[in-house]
Amino acid sequence: MKWLKDYFDLSRKEQAGFIALFAIIIILFGIQFFIIYFIPETKTDFSKLEKAAEELQSGKGDSGISISNGNEEHTYSGPKKALTVPVDINTADSIKLMTIKGIGPAFAGRILDFRRKLGCFISVDQLMDVHGIRAEKFAYLKPQVYLSAGKPKYLNINKAKEAEIKDFPYFDEDSASKLIKYRKTHGRFITIESLKKILNMDDQVFQKIKAYVSL
Repeated sequence: MKWLKDYFDLSRKEQAGFIALFAIIIILFGIQFFIIYFIPETKTDFSKLEKAAEELQSGKGDSGISISNGNEEHTYSGPKKALTVPVDINTADSIKLMTIKGIGPAFAGRILDFRRKLGCFISVDQLMDVHGIRAEKFAYLKPQVYLSAGKPKYLNINKAKEAEIKDFPYFDEDSASKLIKYRKTHGRFITIESLKKILNMDDQVFQKIKAYVSL
């Protein structure tokens, strides 16, 4: 290594250190090459994770999540919601609603928005009128909730503007248009029962609406 000493003017210890460093670099490159070309790549199976996410959204995903990396499988326990006392859906905030099994942030927000527009629920069955809560999910939620007395927010069908009528959960744009048209043509509504004929609604829907409208 005379050329190193002549070129870099290195001492014996410096030459030894330089050679050792060079050797370490070669070894590191060799290890990287061995890992890339001789150790097979393992792939993690995320299909179970995706399935578990869907179950959590539907309220069934409390049993845990299993993830396989090809060689072994790991199970991670899902969030546990202890079913203690039923939740009052007329007073609960979003945090309290999310203690119900099957209710996450999205459903809690929808329930609160529905309640805000109506003032309160008058029946637990009205949860099925919240977007996304079908009969099967409602059957799962029903034992976990109850209803206290609340104060409905009344919609005055003789004074409400079209935008207010459309915002009412049990009316839509077509219903609002028909009600406004009726008022312009016939004047004030005399009875709430007139809604059944004008909007061609069945008795079950009418009974829900009747609790929230006034003249």
